[in-house]
Amino acid sequence: MSRFQDYLSSVDASQSILRLIAGISVIVGFWIACNALLLFTFEFGSLMGIGFFSNFERDFDPISSIGEIFLMLIMIACLWGGIWISQTVVHRQKFNLLFSKNPGVHQKIQRAWIFVGSVAVLILAPMLITIFSGTGFPGLSPETFVRIFPFLAVLVFLQSGAEELFFRGYLLQQIAARNRSWIAWALLPSLLFGFLHYDPGLGSSERFIHVYSTTVFGLLTCGLVFRTGSLWPSIILHFINNLLAFSIIGVDGFISGTQLWIVSMEEAKRLLPYDAVFWTVLLAFVISPTGRWLDPDFRSTSK
Repeated sequence: MSRFQDYLSSVDASQSILRLIAGISVIVGFWIACNALLLFTFEFGSLMGIGFFSNFERDFDPISSIGEIFLMLIMIACLWGGIWISQTVVHRQKFNLLFSKNPGVHQKIQRAWIFVGSVAVLILAPMLITIFSGTGFPGLSPETFVRIFPFLAVLVFLQSGAEELFFRGYLLQQIAARNRSWIAWALLPSLLFGFLHYDPGLGSSERFIHVYSTTVFGLLTCGLVFRTGSLWPSIILHFINNLLAFSIIGVDGFISGTQLWIVSMEEAKRLLPYDAVFWTVLLAFVISPTGRWLDPDFRSTSK
């Protein structure tokens, strides 16, 4: 049995499709309820002039302050609660099985990818600052950045982890257990993931490239789950990508307020094709025969 088959074996494929629909409805309903409560809390705090809430903007257009970015990340992180309820109550399965079925393998893969991720951040962060140092303008002061970074990193982890739990954990497991076609368990959720990142503020060509890039990113993370039988590689990759975006380089007028450096929207649009090529190359590596080296079992048998 492959690691991917082992990852899917915890799912009761005999459950009807109606239970899957009920599970998705619970997740979405819980997320909407939490978001409504959060928005009410921030609105009330803003009206009352309470400290942290006093700078809360009602229109979120653009998201350009620390408070707004923190709120956005918390709102997405609310998916954790809905997924836990759906997994444990609706499907009567253990929540931790969304990450990996084998605890020993789970910890081994987790440690390896955390190490790789840490090295990547240490290399990419100064590289990005160097590349964009000739364009744009400074964002947060170093003192403010150091003060908020621990909170930002935790929220980005919860946000990126929530998205991976839903798309590459819950949906992937439930669909793949019923239909082993990659079109069903990888392409369809990735297309949904991509279109949820649709940005009407971009031009027509930029919108297409952005949706394409996020769809390919979704396929890439599905490929990582397929190769490793664990959700942790995709969580860590997503976390690294988002942490760099929320802390190092921001785009003026588009979710900026927690980054050290800000570039113009025109500069960001110019770089969109390179972003698409980067994720496409990584996807090609993961799904190619060379990508089998991501599987610890394959590496051990090749020695």
